[in-house]
Formats: sequence, C-alpha cells, structure tokens
Amino acid sequence: MGRHEPTYLLRLIPSLLLIPLLCGCVGKRPDDDVVLIKQTLGKFERGINRSSQAVLDSMVLDKKQGLSSQLLDSLSMRKKLVAGRIANKSFVIVGDSAQVELRLSLQYATGAEASDTAEKPVTLFLQKKKGKWRISRFSIPSDKPEAAAGRDSV
Repeated sequence: MGRHEPTYLLRLIPSLLLIPLLCGCVGKRPDDDVVLIKQTLGKFERGINRSSQAVLDSMVLDKKQGLSSQLLDSLSMRKKLVAGRIANKSFVIVGDSAQVELRLSLQYATGAEASDTAEKPVTLFLQKKKGKWRISRFSIPSDKPEAAAGRDSV
C-alpha cells in the first residue's frame, strides 16, 4: 500500500483545492435581486396608491433631493391623485443598479363622486445600498414636447 499513497495524494490535493474555490463562488443569486426589486415596486405602488410621501421617502436613496414630493407632484398633474397601481413593469439589473420601466394606472378625483383615469409611463433608476434597492432618480416623459427638454429627468 505504501507504493500507491503518492498517486492518491496527488489526485486528492487538486480536489481539496477546488472546494474553497467553489465555496467562494456561492453568493447571493441574481434571483434574489429580482425578488427584492419586486418587493420595492410593491412598496412603491402602496406609496403611490396612498399618495404617501412618507412611504416614498423611505425608498429614496438621498432624502435631501426631495424626490418623493417631486414624484407625487409630477404624477398628480395638478389634480387630486386618489389611487394608483402598476399596470405594467419591466426592469434590467446591472450590478448594483437597475432601470425600471413602469406604466402606472392613475385615478384622479374630479368632482363630488366623479373620477378621471390616466396611464403614465415612469422610469425609476434604482441603486442597491446595504442590501436594499432605493430610488436614486426618476424620469416621467412630458406630454408637451417643449417641456421635455428640462424637467423629465430628476
């Protein structure tokens, strides 16, 4: 048996070296980011639906920018926003950044019991910080071509 020990060890050593390497490759799966972004979008939808600046503030990367109030102002279109939901969504994740394309279905109060509905496209730019996805900026295309130059990207 003494003759075969060196060849056995030569076969065993590469296997032992591969184990830590393979363990190092195991990390957070990309699917986890998809789940986290979907949870973030669910919270975003609740904030829009309630017109809650507090909920949206909790999702913003830099609260000093005032993104949540700018977002609600842009979506309200000078009307009273009473409800909102995400009608369609798609997103692309690149590292710790994501771009989310949304189509929001919004409902506005127009009178005593009357309401008006509209769909609005919104692009959210998310950054991952400390394991949570936060809104770093947003873009809402303007209906007016002349306004599109200055105010779309916030």
